[in-house]
Formats: sequence, C-alpha cells, structure tokens
Amino acid sequence: MTITPEPLLKKPAFTPTRKMRVVCIGAGFGGLMIADKVQHELKLEDEIDLTIYDRNADIGGT
Repeated sequence: MTITPEPLLKKPAFTPTRKMRVVCIGAGFGGLMIADKVQHELKLEDEIDLTIYDRNADIGGT
C-alpha cells in the first residue's frame, strides 16, 4: 500500500495585514539568538516587530 502525501497549498492560509508584535524577555544568549534568527536566517523583519527587554543595562546575560 502506497501513501501519497497531500500537496501543499499554493496560497497561504493566512496573510497578515500588519506586523506581528513579539516580545522577548531577556537579552542573554537566547534573546540574542532569536533576534538573529528573525532578522538574518528567517528573514522575517518585514513581518515581525521584535522587542527585547532585559533588567540589566548591558546585554549578554549573567
């Protein structure tokens, strides 16, 4: 028995009308990596407005 996968939709199921607001708590390694992925690897800077908050004045974690 062969199972044939369903074809992917040609048109996206949802088209956003404005940027999605995303908040990252902490400017440590994880916060900086998500910012890098959104901006460079995933190229989502046009779709996502990312804000990073940290309790310290400097970045990079403790």
